[in-house]
Amino acid sequence: MNNIKKLTNDTSQVFNAVQDSLAIIDTEFNVININTTYLKLLKKDAKEVIGKKCYAVLRGSRCSTEKCPLKKIIRIPKVIEIETEKCFPDGSRVPLILTATPLISDRGKLTGMIQSFKDITDFKLSSKKLEIVLDEVIKALSVTVEVRDPYTYGHQERVAQISEKIAQKMGFPENQVKALWMAATIHDVGKIYVPSEFLAKPTQLTEIEFAVIKTHSTVGYSIIKNIDFDLPIAEIVYQHHEKMDGSGYPLGVSGEKILIEARILTIADVVEAMSSHRPYRPALGLDKAIEEIKKNRETFYDPDVVDICLQVIKEKGVKFFAA
Repeated sequence: MNNIKKLTNDTSQVFNAVQDSLAIIDTEFNVININTTYLKLLKKDAKEVIGKKCYAVLRGSRCSTEKCPLKKIIRIPKVIEIETEKCFPDGSRVPLILTATPLISDRGKLTGMIQSFKDITDFKLSSKKLEIVLDEVIKALSVTVEVRDPYTYGHQERVAQISEKIAQKMGFPENQVKALWMAATIHDVGKIYVPSEFLAKPTQLTEIEFAVIKTHSTVGYSIIKNIDFDLPIAEIVYQHHEKMDGSGYPLGVSGEKILIEARILTIADVVEAMSSHRPYRPALGLDKAIEEIKKNRETFYDPDVVDICLQVIKEKGVKFFAA
């Protein structure tokens, strides 16, 4: 084993009083010391752990892989913090935050490292509860729009389904798909500030009326911009009427300046809207919607997203229009 200095009595008392799980590991992956909190987590005695290889007794979800933080520290001595899990013989897993800190000798040589684990089970449960509450708030905002605009009942939900399918087929990570679903579910939230007689007008809108309705993207952005989402949901809502050639609104941005999530939402919105009834016209049908996105592929709509959307339509993986 490496010549890591043994803990003094005073240091040992502090080491064992720490509420986080701590273990000292040498550069050959032997456990030199382990505190009481960690032993309780492992349900082991010190004699079953000390002197053993860490990957045999402190096994985690990243052990025996290149992602093992201990391997990283040996290559490049620096503090590492990651979220991981500890795996137990009974099959149970505990979510943890691992901090691995290199131990450097007076001569600047790496002699080992300290592992520190914090159990985040309660945090995970709280986060899940918050996620459920946030989902319900999103749905409540969506219903608020539909109360104001009952003629488009279910529009946002169907747009969200289409957007979600496209994003999944494009290989988006789960959190990005979820953010797009949220943005799509409330993309018309700004319409709560639009006079209801404009929304339900059975004839074509005048230029002024349409200009008022076009403000819903900006209003929607203003409503949700201060909510602390992990991903740019407010910006997606803000950009969902932008076009690839810059002819959209309200910003007039073009191409890659439009968020990819907004480019997906734009196409999903057009396909669903054209396929459904509106107060001023009957449903144009899915064929017309397909014709629209094909015709304006690249001009208005991201060509890659159009292609994926057409695949989703062909697979009939989502309901595109109101019954």
